[in-house]
Order: sequence, then structure tokens, then C-alpha cells
Amino acid sequence: MAVSKQQIPYIASTIVLLLSGVLFFAFPIRNLFSFYLQDDKDIVLVSVPTVGAVYMALLYLFVVTTFFLTSFVDPGIYPREHTEEEDDFRHPLYQVIHVNGIQIKMKWCETCKFYRPPRCSHCSICDNCVENFDHHCPWVDNCVGKRNYKFFFLFVLSLCFFILNGFGWVILSIINFVSDREWTTIIVEFVLLFFGVLVFIPVVGLTGFHIGLVCMGRTTNEHVTGKYRGTHNPFDEGCFTNCTRVLCASKQPRYLNYRVLPYVPHHSSTRERLTAQQNIPVYEELDAQNLAHERSLHQSNNLQQNQRLVGPNGFGLSDIASDSYSEYPESQVPSHTERTEVAEIAV
Repeated sequence: MAVSKQQIPYIASTIVLLLSGVLFFAFPIRNLFSFYLQDDKDIVLVSVPTVGAVYMALLYLFVVTTFFLTSFVDPGIYPREHTEEEDDFRHPLYQVIHVNGIQIKMKWCETCKFYRPPRCSHCSICDNCVENFDHHCPWVDNCVGKRNYKFFFLFVLSLCFFILNGFGWVILSIINFVSDREWTTIIVEFVLLFFGVLVFIPVVGLTGFHIGLVCMGRTTNEHVTGKYRGTHNPFDEGCFTNCTRVLCASKQPRYLNYRVLPYVPHHSSTRERLTAQQNIPVYEELDAQNLAHERSLHQSNNLQQNQRLVGPNGFGLSDIASDSYSEYPESQVPSHTERTEVAEIAV
């Protein structure tokens, strides 16, 4: 299987993360055990490397877990609109809505064929519209969005603590020199120390940057593009609420979990429709709660139910965004024109 250029940073970061952990526990930690266990030292001194090894092992396990969760969790990709319409000039470039009294423009996505909800952006690398798009991280080979931002934030934060604690244990291992220690151990410890200094500086800067973004209720994309500069951020609910919204909120279900009905022209025969529905890709089973939520969205034509999709937390998967409907009669599924009209509503 060929490796693309986009995957090289991810493969390199994975190798460095795993290899540095192996070297850290195989040399400095092992050396501390050798030093404190020699000459039948007191049990209190023996507990020092034991507690340190357990603490660092748990912290390293947390770092690796959040790293792979950031990489493999769906960031919040919106399914694309399946439609025969190819002329994008029939749609206005922007639709204006109001969120908490602030005017926001929703831009028409020529690739995904819907108006991007607030805080949504189309990633040019992944070629998908992502909810609460923060940035595309090449080191995890994934976009960072609403569903995996918490894992990304915890990853950089825990990595910062791991490197900082690793400095202390490596220095302690170097100071407690054992006369019969091999030169290989000394070289590895100095290499880890030097490499840790190089990595620690950008990691600390990145961690501090995202702590500030979380407290202000912003994303990296909003900060870089200058959105809400000189005006109030409608998604800022205060430092405490912003932090709890990121760190304590439960993970929302994937939009791509649903059974996506392929587009079938209305003039198609019944046999063609049944054949198309039998080839539907099923990603995951819908639980009862999600199914009830979908039915309430698609069976009701009440305008107020569409207005509540705009709030402090941004849009969910609204009728204007996708054609992903789950096993409902075709008469209950709103047409593309009806969903476009919903986007013109100013809440």
C-alpha cells in the first residue's frame, strides 16, 4: 500500500511518540531502579522509582490514547447533498442569519452543495465540510473539529506535562550515576534530553495558544481569519462555560452514522428504487434516541423547529445541510428547494 505525502508527518509523529516512550522506560527509568535497588537501600528510597514509573506509564498511556483518538475519531463531517442540480449560480453565494443578535453569513459550498452552518468550514485537504472546524493537523492526519477537539486539546496538554516530568526523571537518572552503567544508556539519556527540549518549546506554545482559544470560545480558524474581530463573538459564553463545553460535553453522534439514501430520479421505476436502497452503505446502527430525534426533524414542518438549530453551540445537522435521511417514506423527506428556503430565514 503506497503512502501519500500527506501521511508522512503522521507516520513520523507516531514513530517518534512510540519510540521515545520505549527509550524513556527502557533506559532512564530502568537506570533509576538499578541505582535505588543497589546495596539494599531503604524501602522509602525504593518506592521513588516505583511511584515515578507508574505515574509516567499512566501519563504516557493517556498521551498515546488521546493521540490516536484525535487521529481516528470523525471530527464532525457533514454528509454531502446528493442532487442533480449542477448549476451553482442558481444559489446565492451567501445566506444571512442571526445568532445571538450577531449577523453571520452562511456560504454556499460548491463541493458539498449546501450552505455551511456557522463555524463550519470546508477542509481543502480532507475535501469535507467539518462542524466547528478548528484546523487540519498533519501530525494526526485528520481535521480537528467539534467531535475530536476535546481529544486534541487533552493530547497537547498531557504531552506538555509528560515532557516536563520526563525532564526531571532523565536529569535525576544522570545525576545518580552508576559506575558500571553502559555508555549506551548515557547517550540515550542525553539524546532524550536534547530532543525533549526541541519538542517542548513548540508544544508549550501550542498548549498555551489553545488554552486561550478555549477560554475565549474561539476556534483556530476563526482566530486566524479574524472573524468577530472588533465585534462580539456570539459563541462566547464566558470562560467557565466555554471550558466545560469543550472538556465536559458528551460526544455527539456522527452524521455519517446514518443510512444514506442514494439519489434516485423521480421518474425511475419502483424496481430501480428498491435496487438502489438495497445497496445502501450502513456504517452503524441508529440507537432509539437518535432515531426519535431524526423523526422529529423530518416529520415536522414547523418553522420554529428549524430556528432552534441556531444557538450558542452553532448548527447541528439541519435540513439545509444534507440529504441523509434514515428509512423514511419519501413523502416525508423535504425537497432540496424546501431545505434551501429554510436557509433564508433570519433567526
